[in-house]
Amino acid sequence: MPDMLSQYRRYEDELLHYKSWCMIWITIGIVPYGLIILNSGVNLNWVMFTLQGVLNAFPFPLLMTVVWSKCTAKAVITGSIMGAFAYFAGVLIVAELVYEGGLGNFLTNTSADYSILGGITSAVIMSVSCTIIISLCSHNIKTKQDADRIWDKTLSIDNPLNPWRYIYGEELANINVSENTKINTTHMTKIFRNARILAVVGGLISFVIFGVVIPANVLSLEILTFDQFSSWTFACQTWVMIAAAFAIVVPPVEEIVQIVRFYIRNKSNEFLNKEENTLSGSMQSLVDIN
Repeated sequence: MPDMLSQYRRYEDELLHYKSWCMIWITIGIVPYGLIILNSGVNLNWVMFTLQGVLNAFPFPLLMTVVWSKCTAKAVITGSIMGAFAYFAGVLIVAELVYEGGLGNFLTNTSADYSILGGITSAVIMSVSCTIIISLCSHNIKTKQDADRIWDKTLSIDNPLNPWRYIYGEELANINVSENTKINTTHMTKIFRNARILAVVGGLISFVIFGVVIPANVLSLEILTFDQFSSWTFACQTWVMIAAAFAIVVPPVEEIVQIVRFYIRNKSNEFLNKEENTLSGSMQSLVDIN
């Protein structure tokens, strides 16, 4: 066991070393790469619109790998590729049929609003449909035990230097799981029940706000006045500042809280050990006297 831990420590150090050098070279290389793209005459707006549209073919298949045990690798790969092709097909069809000049005015029409909307809609529908259909045709799950076995595979992915069972020791103790009990998906579901509810509710609220309320409000205003535009930009800036503050402040605060909790627990364990040693020493002295 110690030999395995030393090998894993060496492996982890090599990965961290490799990651650091990758970050350095990417940071150095991105500047000349950007200058080359800028001087090549490529329409950066069209590239950004196209990239953002193509990426919509990938989130939903990846999401299914997390929430659906019957999702297969073939389905995810095929669904993502077909979704990307569907995006380009949707953009080209809408640009040709809706806008004046069709594909003759390629850069302008293929980056127009309805073209991008048609491409994104096609990408999402195609990727989701292919992923679901292929998964249903290729999965090997017949019973609930088969599904649990699939999820249990993720529990075998662990860091022996910092086992996840130790990380979630307090949560496992709250649901009365002993050290000799084999952890399964039922235990993890109980631990993350509140987090799952919060994620689902928060996701639905975010979808309603950003997918329904805001687009409907914007579409109702054909031409924004100066005051309306100022209000819109102020709302966007406020939201970005709140999101940035949350992303910057919350992670270090959580780490500090975890450090303080572990410090207090270690000090408490140290005090208990001293008390036990003192008590055992006193008992040994009484035995020696007798």
